[in-house]
Amino acid sequence: MIGNYLLLVLSVSVSVLGSSVNNHFSKEPPDIELTKTQAAGGKFLYNVFASAAAMLVVAFFGGSLAVSPVTLGLGVLFGLCNGFSMISRTFALAEGPMSLTLLIASCGMLIPTFAGVIFWQESVSLPQGIGVALMILALVLIMNVGVDGKLSVKWCLLSFGAFLCTGFISILQKVQQSSAYPEQRGGFLLVSFAVAFLMNGGMAAFCLRGHSPNLRRSVSGLATGCCNGANHMLNLYLSGVIPAVIFFPLVNGGVIMLSGLVGMLFFREKCSRRQLAGFLLGVASILLIGGIFG
Repeated sequence: MIGNYLLLVLSVSVSVLGSSVNNHFSKEPPDIELTKTQAAGGKFLYNVFASAAAMLVVAFFGGSLAVSPVTLGLGVLFGLCNGFSMISRTFALAEGPMSLTLLIASCGMLIPTFAGVIFWQESVSLPQGIGVALMILALVLIMNVGVDGKLSVKWCLLSFGAFLCTGFISILQKVQQSSAYPEQRGGFLLVSFAVAFLMNGGMAAFCLRGHSPNLRRSVSGLATGCCNGANHMLNLYLSGVIPAVIFFPLVNGGVIMLSGLVGMLFFREKCSRRQLAGFLLGVASILLIGGIFG
């Protein structure tokens, strides 16, 4: 049991490390001679390298790569969500702070919470209901673009996209581990990262047509991809051995708190008092929704 919680700490750590590399890349100013479309192409190329690295990590360390028709279908859906998640996060990090971006993405656990009630007849306790209300309030506090004039509507939309993707990714993880082929984690992830690779590759080719990309910058996506591959493998395994009411709030709350600390210490991110209140409410809401307080 202790070993599983050590793996959970490792999962949180590699997730924040990958996001930190992504944050550093996203906030680098583009080359002056690039158009907006070409600059966007560089971000898509970064995700191409990230997807390729994640595929290699899964191929070497993911165990069985067997793929049944069910796993293939789930993997394609997971890949579409994962691809859009990579895109929305990379572009959102270019517009706003890492800590708030990852908080909103982590709040996507609202979606599997409601899905559990509707489709799996899971009950919601009073503390969990309060947690949902607090999470909605936290999102309102954070996403008020007029608080300090720094958070744009574009950032809000991209962060909301990451929120949706995180929610549906969690649902697909639960469906895959509840299917008749839970042992096909490696094949499931390999298919999903291949789909994300093709998505970002197509967008990069479209945006960069006729232009030579800055490979030196985009290749840093390999580090993010290694972290993403390890994070998804760990989370798929842990979701099957740690109760969901403990696992999801701990992993999401851990990412939020560690990313907030990293953002302040290494990226000198500052939040208004209103946004800080939203950040703390978000952490509390995730713990409540997870049933930590009963």
